[in-house]
Amino acid sequence: MNKRLLAFLLVFILIFSFAASCDFAPTVDVGSQASSAAESRTASSAASSAISSQAGAHVSSEESASENESRLLVVSFIDVGQGDGILIRTPDDKFILVDCGPAEAEKSFIAFLKSQNVREFEYVFFTHPHADHIGNAVKVLQEFKVKNVYMPDAATTTKTFTNLLNELDKQKDIKITQAKAGQKITVGEVNIDILSPSKDKYGDLNEYSIVFKLTYKENSILFTGDAYIKNEKEMIAASYDLKADILKVGHHGSDSSTSTEFLNAVQPKYAVISCGLDNSFGHPHKSTLERIASAGAKIYRTDNDGTITLYANGVEIVIKSEK
Repeated sequence: MNKRLLAFLLVFILIFSFAASCDFAPTVDVGSQASSAAESRTASSAASSAISSQAGAHVSSEESASENESRLLVVSFIDVGQGDGILIRTPDDKFILVDCGPAEAEKSFIAFLKSQNVREFEYVFFTHPHADHIGNAVKVLQEFKVKNVYMPDAATTTKTFTNLLNELDKQKDIKITQAKAGQKITVGEVNIDILSPSKDKYGDLNEYSIVFKLTYKENSILFTGDAYIKNEKEMIAASYDLKADILKVGHHGSDSSTSTEFLNAVQPKYAVISCGLDNSFGHPHKSTLERIASAGAKIYRTDNDGTITLYANGVEIVIKSEK
């Protein structure tokens, strides 16, 4: 009996010793924790890499709409010398044009549009009737199908403007709308709010400039034409939501525009100035550059950087310059 009890105790001790040597504590997946931490630290850079990759894909003029699942808003501030010419491609491949530069830039401007596979414009904005903004308007209307034209109720007697009116009169299929503050346009997921002009009469053609804010999800761009500080004050007084990621600086960086109060309202991260190299107007003016710098915005200039293209996925924006 004593021998059996001793044997039983010996077996019990052996089993207990074996169990104690095994690790039955809850396990922690260190690799998983490290992976999660890494993912958190690199989320922003990964998103930037993704949008940069998509941006590269959009550069290919042969790409079809079905080849990219996540579409981008693409905006090109084209180097047209002293003037404005901006091409917008919406995420669903609709094209919008904002001005078309001076006649001197016709060859390169039209070539750029064709290189982007533009065949049709949903909307064309002729912000005001100065030749450095509508110099290639007739050529655009002749080379591409245009559905809608927005222009202010402003007129001049120049040959450039007269030719534009004559061409519009020939093309009966184009819907022409007089631009006014308060109008809204929707193109897929892109929303456009026209903020100026707000009055029927102004003393200067630049003051008639169409100003609009384009919004795509969380990204926004404010296009200002050649609007003056007077227009900026009107927009601020109207309590418009002027805050935008990108500011297309008014009047080529002239000190007639881009007041400190306006910059405080817009709070841009980036400012784009379209101007010609060594232009006779001295654009952009030093005082304007100083105000923009004080506002904390990074400045891009077509005279120094060439054509400037931004790619927005609705959250982040990547900017690439030609030079």
